[in-house]
Amino acid sequence: MKAIVLAAMFSVTSIAIAQNTTSPDADIVVTGKKADQARQVRDFVRALNGLSGPNPLAKFDRTELCPIAIGLGDVHDRAIAQRMRRIATAAAIPIAPEGCRTNALVIFADDKDAMIDALRKAHPAYFRTGIGSTITVPRQKGPVTAWHLSARLDRYGVQIPSEGEEPGQFVSVPDGASRLEANVRPVFVASVVVIERKAVDGLTTTQIGDYAAMRSFAEIDPGRLKPGQAPTILTIMDSSMDSEVPITMTPWDLGYLRALYAVRPLRSAMSQRAEMGKRINHDLDASSRGSDTDSKTDAAQPH
Repeated sequence: MKAIVLAAMFSVTSIAIAQNTTSPDADIVVTGKKADQARQVRDFVRALNGLSGPNPLAKFDRTELCPIAIGLGDVHDRAIAQRMRRIATAAAIPIAPEGCRTNALVIFADDKDAMIDALRKAHPAYFRTGIGSTITVPRQKGPVTAWHLSARLDRYGVQIPSEGEEPGQFVSVPDGASRLEANVRPVFVASVVVIERKAVDGLTTTQIGDYAAMRSFAEIDPGRLKPGQAPTILTIMDSSMDSEVPITMTPWDLGYLRALYAVRPLRSAMSQRAEMGKRINHDLDASSRGSDTDSKTDAAQPH
């Protein structure tokens, strides 16, 4: 994608981006104490995505990710995008080569609502789904708003086209269709995350990139998490300056992404969440064994 023509709106104000204490390729090693882990994982997955019913969870599919960050200056923007690429690789999400067409856009602005309005006027395509329907950007409290452009695939992975002049979908149900699996599943075409600059003051590009990856690669609502519910990078934007936050994405976060992109794509959201819980528990157990071996401890720093 060509550079977004919003240069006038990206006047970078003075934001103190903290120095990374580790390289951008830092391992994801933060671990939490195990206490009724299975229940905690179940509640964590449910909180992040409360979708119910027969529809599967959405994710990027049949496309390669191409993240870009704008609004913190070239050096920080590149570091954040590179970190997002590394997270995608760790979660087994295909990544496009450099110079690709952007489909995971992260924007930093002084006022998120003003930026969203400006983006709507300059690039209305970011507010249309893959089938032509208008997207209503969710009203999200706090300094971050995220949304996804989506389309639908049939059970064979073919995109379902619009029918007629009005946006809509049709799908033929094959003979012998399973009652355990959906005939149609949602997929992301692109994601947009708008973050107010004041929220990243004092954070490292690793922390920012990890948070942006979670909001870009999955449709989740951090506001549904209860305080202290799970060790997660998703708390960093709303934490006070003197609170302790993870210095990097935690195994819970990476486990969520890995599980989301590994589950059977046509199962219902409820079935997928159950499968995700098992996978996350497995990853956490493996991470715990690794931390015991390597004597790695919880890592947190003031925000």
